[in-house]
Amino acid sequence: MNSTTGVCTSMCKYLFRAKLRNYLFLLLMFSLTANAQRKKVQVRQVDPRFTLSLESYFSTLTADEEFFYYVKNNTNQEYNIVVDITANYACVGERRFKLGINKVVYLAPNGEFTPKSDWVHYVLTSDLKGKAKECASKFEDSYTYLKNISYTISSVENLTEKKAAEEKKKEDDLANKKKLADEKARQEKEKLEKAKLEKEKLEKDKLAKEAANKKQVAKTGAAVGTVSTTKEASGSNEKKTTAAKTEKASSSTEKVQGAKSNTVDAENLALSKQQQAQQLEAEGKAQEERRKAAEAAELAEKQKEYDSWKNKKAEEQKVQDAASFAASVGLMTIVGGWIYDGMGRVDPMFVLKPEDEKKRKFHMGLDFGYSLATMPILYASDKTTMVGGKTQNTKQITAAHPFTFNIEAFWKVGIDNENYGGYAYLNPKLGFSPIFDGYQFSPLNYGARLYAGAKWAKLYFEYGGGMRQFSHKSHDAEEAGKGNAVISYGKLEYGLRFTTNHDSDYKRSHISIGLISEKISPYDVGGFAILDPEYGFVQFDQKSKAIQGFAFQWRKDHTFNWYINFGSYIRLGTNQKYKKSNNMLA
Repeated sequence: MNSTTGVCTSMCKYLFRAKLRNYLFLLLMFSLTANAQRKKVQVRQVDPRFTLSLESYFSTLTADEEFFYYVKNNTNQEYNIVVDITANYACVGERRFKLGINKVVYLAPNGEFTPKSDWVHYVLTSDLKGKAKECASKFEDSYTYLKNISYTISSVENLTEKKAAEEKKKEDDLANKKKLADEKARQEKEKLEKAKLEKEKLEKDKLAKEAANKKQVAKTGAAVGTVSTTKEASGSNEKKTTAAKTEKASSSTEKVQGAKSNTVDAENLALSKQQQAQQLEAEGKAQEERRKAAEAAELAEKQKEYDSWKNKKAEEQKVQDAASFAASVGLMTIVGGWIYDGMGRVDPMFVLKPEDEKKRKFHMGLDFGYSLATMPILYASDKTTMVGGKTQNTKQITAAHPFTFNIEAFWKVGIDNENYGGYAYLNPKLGFSPIFDGYQFSPLNYGARLYAGAKWAKLYFEYGGGMRQFSHKSHDAEEAGKGNAVISYGKLEYGLRFTTNHDSDYKRSHISIGLISEKISPYDVGGFAILDPEYGFVQFDQKSKAIQGFAFQWRKDHTFNWYINFGSYIRLGTNQKYKKSNNMLA
């Protein structure tokens, strides 16, 4: 996927207007009377927190009138408010609008909203259809077309309270995270203590079994000696009391006693060996269990230390990314203040007059502005992590979507007519990621657009080409990976172009809706690697099929150009980066 959006302003016309006003001031400074000064208009206040004031400027030279709105914050709170104005002008009628370029009035504590943050509000002589003298009313020592004005304030957003609530929520979230971390640490500690106690218990059981086995062996030996002694004593007594018996009977008795004694000794010896074998088996099992428990405890400790390191690195990266983002936004705000200052303000002498629409008019413009862009690229990832206390390494080709803020210029030159026109353009772009993990460098972008049809609707055709370069670097502490994509492209775009207020001589809007067909090829000899969308494998030295997408553009004369181009882009990267990598996409 690839998409770009942007907003540009007509800076060249703004600079010409500023210079022209300086020249006019030098020329007329001695001839203009007090009628050229701004006049304060009385306005009824509707909210004690805010004071709205209005000044008007009536030009005695052109009979045009311009209005300047101010909103003062009477509190030490920060606000966003919506101010709806209803102004009634003589010979023009009622106009309704909201103050602010983005239709929102921002007020710093005790601060003030000024015309620098607003559109131009005016009544031109062309609006009065040649009846300026009849429409103008006396106003102090000057004139005005304003009959009355009213306003309402809505959508009052207290940013001070909102920020305080967000800070409290952030503190609560941090407290909850700390609580969860403490609970996890407690559970890990209990787990280690339990493993330690189990290990000590196994040691005690082993010692107790060894003592019991030694005691059993000693007891068995004593019993065998007692039996032998008893038998011998019994035989002696029988000889003394049975002297009358024959020698043959006495000999037979002694043999029987000897056989019984040998049988008892054999049985006791077999019992002792069986007990020793059982003891050795039990001791082996206990030793294996102790080894496994010790190994598990060691792996758990290693995993705990690794997770702690990983979380610390992730937090450090978040802080670094937040600082980078803040620095990027600050820089863009400063540069944007210069780029967009005066957007929409233009001297009437630079606009297209209704009577000139049928003529073929030459035009030239130079716009500056910001845009956003993203394009999927491949990069060779080398990731090392730890699972269950054991190190794992994965090397593969994976995908990234670098997102960049761009500063771009749009220079064009062409002709225009109410029924046809066209222009050629150059459009260089330079961009970077807000957290500095990617960039875009596309200095060569060019093309031409032609359009023809009715005043309000025309068919248009555009061809553009050039080069794009996107780069990405991983910020993951576990991953080392870089990606780069440099391509040449040729883009065909066609569709409809609608013009609103086509009879207006001040601010027309041109809205274009079209389709895009784009082909890309390697910018350098090395070629590129692309993802085969059907099988999920990376192929090398291939050319892409046509990429389809759509385009939308809203250009308001002398004010802004907002556009979006979107297409289903393939994932690709510079060829040399991946030749030695695993061919499978992550």
